[in-house]
Amino acid sequence: MSIEIDILQCPDCAGGLDLVENEVECLQCHRQFKAQAGVNDFRPRSLEQVKYQEDRIFAEDPPIEQQRPWRKIIGHPWALRFDLEIVDFFKQGRFLELGGGSCYASAMYKSIFPEGIVYASDISPNTLHNVAIPTSRCFPVPPDVFIALDAEKTPFKDRTLDAVFAQSMIHHLPNPARMFDEVQRILKPGGCFVAIDAAIPRLFRPVFGGIAQEWEEKWGIQEDLIPYPRWVQLLECSKLPPSSLRIYTNPRYQSRYLFKVMGQVVHRIPESMAKRFFPVGVMIVYEKD
Repeated sequence: MSIEIDILQCPDCAGGLDLVENEVECLQCHRQFKAQAGVNDFRPRSLEQVKYQEDRIFAEDPPIEQQRPWRKIIGHPWALRFDLEIVDFFKQGRFLELGGGSCYASAMYKSIFPEGIVYASDISPNTLHNVAIPTSRCFPVPPDVFIALDAEKTPFKDRTLDAVFAQSMIHHLPNPARMFDEVQRILKPGGCFVAIDAAIPRLFRPVFGGIAQEWEEKWGIQEDLIPYPRWVQLLECSKLPPSSLRIYTNPRYQSRYLFKVMGQVVHRIPESMAKRFFPVGVMIVYEKD
């Protein structure tokens, strides 16, 4: 399937797009948008450095996910969670996965709703080419379009999408509230947004901070440890209602034994106490009126 130019706009100036001499071009600023090796690049001209750095991770040697893409599915309990707990939030329609990495959710959605139109996205073209496209071959039906884009400045027109999903990517963003505003803008009335991430209270920052610091120093990317009160503040600063924020403590989909054991304890604690004192999952579930 070719990309749907009529639902897209320039991420720089919000101008309309058209085919000009077989190239997708902005009719306002005349920027051209290229597709290479199956990936459409619709990122803004200017990105924060941490976003450029995301592309470095898969820029050089082919990762193991490219050679054996099934490892991203077989070895990942999050894929099972998407199938059992999340995909039913969505109806069949036009689906966008933000910051998808392997974009397994896009492939699963397309396989469940083959008549839907699926955009698998990430900030990194290299990730899409080297990880997401190989992973998609493990599913009955691959996503329709692989598109590199900035979740804080998407190339979609207003009210064009039925479903948006983001898993464990918001904490990488310099300005998550800006992403929430984009989601509210591009969703159709009746559309649904679901996001998954983690809330790390300050008491546990020493435990998780070492991992975050290692990734930041190695790759130059952002690994923000967001406590629950700041999740509330981020939503309050955006166009999404704070009531869309939920906590999640089911340890079933933890891949690490220690986290699974800790999760079993936290799962038995009242939510009000768990979200204040312990690492918990967060879900944002928003249905646009």
